[in-house]
Amino acid sequence: MYAQLNMQAYQDSFEFALGNEQNDVIYNRSYVVILPVVKPQRLLVEREEPEPITVSHLNATILEGSAPRFLVIDPPSLGRLIMDGNVNESVMFFTLSDVHNGRLFYMPFETDGEKTDSIELQLEADGVQPARFRFWISIRLKQRHQTVLPASRAPPPTPPETPPGPEMAPVSHHLPIVILLIIVSLTIFILLCRRHSVKQRRHKVIVEQKQREFAAKLDAAVEDQPDLLDTTVYATIGRNRPESTAQRSRPMQTFEPPQCRVTPLPLASPVLQRNAAKGFQSSLDYTILARAGSSDLGRNRPDKLQATKLKDNQYWV
Repeated sequence: MYAQLNMQAYQDSFEFALGNEQNDVIYNRSYVVILPVVKPQRLLVEREEPEPITVSHLNATILEGSAPRFLVIDPPSLGRLIMDGNVNESVMFFTLSDVHNGRLFYMPFETDGEKTDSIELQLEADGVQPARFRFWISIRLKQRHQTVLPASRAPPPTPPETPPGPEMAPVSHHLPIVILLIIVSLTIFILLCRRHSVKQRRHKVIVEQKQREFAAKLDAAVEDQPDLLDTTVYATIGRNRPESTAQRSRPMQTFEPPQCRVTPLPLASPVLQRNAAKGFQSSLDYTILARAGSSDLGRNRPDKLQATKLKDNQYWV
């Protein structure tokens, strides 16, 4: 059993040796630590302002009748404990009544990011053996915009010197290249235009050649047509329409026989005679229609007119 006689000590220790039958001995040390009755809670600091420490963080109300008090064994490194808002003086000793009355604060220093700080405290009370523990603090300061005076403003950082790179050539050096590109573009454009014009001329020549061939074929077909006298068309015009009175009252004109002697030509074929006889027997008038320009054709072809035979009741005048 262990019985601690010094009631002001928060821990104790002793050394011992352990051996066996082979005379092997092991020396070691054991520590006896007094556990505190306080269960500290972590303090969270989010502003760069004094943060109060309440009973919820250091709850020692179980020792309230024994005048509990706290000693600062190891002060914080990222801030300080202050009393009643006095930021210029650090607290090394405080009581449970100070915590109850809200007089104890933790003032953080200016830090960046998220940090963790701690304070080692020793809890003492009348008739109670002291005990030590760690009080942990989490610092999460929010960024604030502060006005910086021009005199206190840090100079802008100087950019690192970089080796000089290749300089760009002036515009005058690129001018020949630009002119060469323009000339090449114009040459290509002219070649394309000439090629297009050659195609058009070739197409025009082909069209004209086809037209000449068609005209030659048309002239050959016209020359191969038969004689117009041989292809004389007889049209019969009926007098079924009533004629006007003025036309009927017009006197008939008679032709005097010629003073010269008329020699009749040989008669035509029997078929033509029958057709002519039928024509005279009918009550209808027959009119011989010939194509326009027959006289011109007769003058142009006298050999064919001499060989043409006249029909019955036809005479040369």
